[in-house]
Amino acid sequence: MNTRGNLSIWMASAAMAATLAFGAAAPAFAEASTDWSISQAESTTTVRHDEWTALLRAATVADKGRVLVAYDAASGNPQVRNIMTAYLARLQKVDPTTLNRNEQLAYWLNLHNAVTVNLMMDQKGKGKVDKYRGFPTSEGKLFAQPAVTINGVAMSPDQIINDVLRPNFAGTNFHYGLFTAAMGSPSLQREPFEGTRVEAQLTRAARSFVNGGNVAVRKGKVEASSLYEWYRADFGGDDAAVISHIKQFAEGKLATDLLNVSAVGKFNYDFTMASFQPRPVATSSRDVGGGGFGGGGGFGGGGGGGGSFGGGGS
Repeated sequence: MNTRGNLSIWMASAAMAATLAFGAAAPAFAEASTDWSISQAESTTTVRHDEWTALLRAATVADKGRVLVAYDAASGNPQVRNIMTAYLARLQKVDPTTLNRNEQLAYWLNLHNAVTVNLMMDQKGKGKVDKYRGFPTSEGKLFAQPAVTINGVAMSPDQIINDVLRPNFAGTNFHYGLFTAAMGSPSLQREPFEGTRVEAQLTRAARSFVNGGNVAVRKGKVEASSLYEWYRADFGGDDAAVISHIKQFAEGKLATDLLNVSAVGKFNYDFTMASFQPRPVATSSRDVGGGGFGGGGGFGGGGGGGGSFGGGGS
């Protein structure tokens, strides 16, 4: 496959999307508030995420129910970098306190996830995420450093979570929309969050996370993602509340297994980077698989990779 050619097509589309997005004026404000609890219930202002849409489709690969980021390819492409920079610059011109709550929630989730991907591009998707991100009881230096400035406030990804989302969006399932770059994290979505449907998007993400191997019942106790331990207070505060929350989204055998359990026995988390690593290029016709770099999709592949750099999906 002509990966460079496919990438150029994707990036041309992304550049056009960025141009269109910049044509929409950001909300004007004279004195921007830093009280993130403020919202405007009657506001009909929407924030466009055209560049983010293009980047998600161009630089990610759907793989076994997860979305992986092709950091190696994306980080070395100046067009990707320019579009990401333009997107983050535009979001920093928006006053989120002028938006309604659903539009705010979509704004903060997209901002957090774009910043996360941008920071990981600098690392080329290498290593364990805890080295950079840490976790709530021991924050990593990279993700605790300011990365964007909103209404005059320099903010890190961790501040977006702890100073904005947790205090102001309790009960919205926002945790399932936060991509923290690890395999144990809720998956990055291949579309931006939108205010008009963010609640439905988060419900879908919650079902995917709960039923995607992050919760199990073994020996009469729940084994669950450490997300529920780190943010236990956000999920009700104790084992019973966490299990009750999980039951809302559990399906099939997992839902049945959860009926008669009342305690969490173990928490686990996979800090491996959610990074796509292409298989070696086939060297003979006998080695050629079903698509992409050695089969199965991915970079321009025709299989289950779901798109990526000019692939068969969207």
